[in-house]
Amino acid sequence: MEELQVGDYTRSTDGEISKLLYKTKYDNGVDRYVFENDVGMSNPEYYIVKHSKNIIDLVELYDYINYFPVFDIITYNDGRKEIKLANGNILENKDIETIWTKEQLLSLIHI
Repeated sequence: MEELQVGDYTRSTDGEISKLLYKTKYDNGVDRYVFENDVGMSNPEYYIVKHSKNIIDLVELYDYINYFPVFDIITYNDGRKEIKLANGNILENKDIETIWTKEQLLSLIHI
């Protein structure tokens, strides 16, 4: 995995999407990564499955964006991406307000 940079969005093994706010060091000198969801960790490579500067790169089919399921992910030759929702709306990176990943939704079912 490429090194995480401050400002990167991350998707974890449990489907949580968060942003890396800053990196510090523990007293023993080990790097500490702090995310906007208040998680601090020293080994994010065991927890993070992918990361990007653009949150749209972390969206997967069957996630819910702005309360509607993702129907399709469109990638253009120039690298741009758009998300097509089940309601017919097409979103760009700037249009994403809320994300519920399929992993998060499945965890609610298993209560």
